[in-house]
Amino acid sequence: MALPTTNLKALRDYSEHDVLNFFTLAQNSGDAGNLVSLQGSGLILTANQESTALTSQAGVYSHRKANPNKVTLATANQDKTQIIGILLKNVRETDYLGRNLIYDLTRQVEANSVPSGYTVPILTRGLIWVSGVSGTPAIYSGARAHPAGNGDWQVTYSGYSVSGSYINNNVGRFLGATDGNGYAPFMLDCRP
Repeated sequence: MALPTTNLKALRDYSEHDVLNFFTLAQNSGDAGNLVSLQGSGLILTANQESTALTSQAGVYSHRKANPNKVTLATANQDKTQIIGILLKNVRETDYLGRNLIYDLTRQVEANSVPSGYTVPILTRGLIWVSGVSGTPAIYSGARAHPAGNGDWQVTYSGYSVSGSYINNNVGRFLGATDGNGYAPFMLDCRP
């Protein structure tokens, strides 16, 4: 199994007030930097967030936290008003050696990951350095949800898509071109 890939560089500038800590990813895995949108009824603060799911670890069934407030990876060409932000951590069940992360906090930190079903931080606004974007970032070009879906991004140019049609769903804009390591500075703003 390959090492988990991440789309975010550690160098970031954002306020903790712009980070949502209420949601879990509906899918079993996701990468830091993936765009996400609300699933179901959105945020329900009265929901019971106690241990509600049973999981099997080596044949032993245990209670496991199950957060009912869920987000899902952004789908193809999803509108900006439906995208709430990006994942700041990877969502994984196992590390790159195939070992379960659920009971090993040290490996969770090393992998910049949370186990699936656990709350994952979501950034709504800030300056980040991002890679793995479809297209070539340039100064003032924007980014939106990729037509392929799965939370990936696509570069847009000055409010126009690659095909030239007008779009209104950019989640921010690039502040420069890609550096030698494949990262480009991006000003994220998923607020409506």
